[in-house]
Amino acid sequence: MDRHFHTLLLFLALVWLPSNAVAQDQIPAARELITIAVRPDTDYTKTGRAKFVRLLSVYCREVLKLLPTNTQTEDAWVASEGHTTDMAKIRRLVASREYSRSQLTEIFLKCEQITDKLIKPDALMVEYEVANLVSLAINFNSDSDIALYASKLEMNSKELGFDFLGSVRWALLVASLRTLEKQ
Repeated sequence: MDRHFHTLLLFLALVWLPSNAVAQDQIPAARELITIAVRPDTDYTKTGRAKFVRLLSVYCREVLKLLPTNTQTEDAWVASEGHTTDMAKIRRLVASREYSRSQLTEIFLKCEQITDKLIKPDALMVEYEVANLVSLAINFNSDSDIALYASKLEMNSKELGFDFLGSVRWALLVASLRTLEKQ
C-alpha cells in the first residue's frame, strides 16, 4: 500500500508541479507547499511537520491578502440570509458573490488560526497536534467548493493554488498519522 501511495504522489508531483508554476507568481509559498504536499519522500517528522505547517500558514496569509472582502453591510446580509428557512433566499445567498467572498475568507482565516495554534509551543501534546492537523484537513475538505467560490469572484483557482488543496489535505492527514506514530 505504501509503495502505491508514493507512486501516486510522485505522479501527482509530475503533473501538478508544472501546471502550478503560475501559482508562485501570485503566491510565493504555493510552489514549495505543492512540492511538500505531493513529494513521496516528504519529511513527516516533528521538524518536517512544523515546516509544513509554517509554510501552510504563510500560504493562507498570502491568499487572504489577495481575496476580495465584503463590506460590513454585505457581511450582515450574508449572516441574516443564512438564518432563514426560505429556500429561495438560501439559493440566492449561495449563488451570490458576497457568500463566496465570505466563505473563502472564513476558510483561509480558519487555516491561519489553526496553523497559529500549531506553530506556538514546541512541546505540543500529540493529541492536540493531531486534532489540529485533522481540523486543517477538514477545513480544505471542499476543494471543489473553494474553486467554485473563486470562479464566482472571477479569480483563477489555479493561480491561487486552489487546485492542489486536495493534496495538501492528504498531506495533513498523513502528517497526523505520523504524529500518532510519534515520528
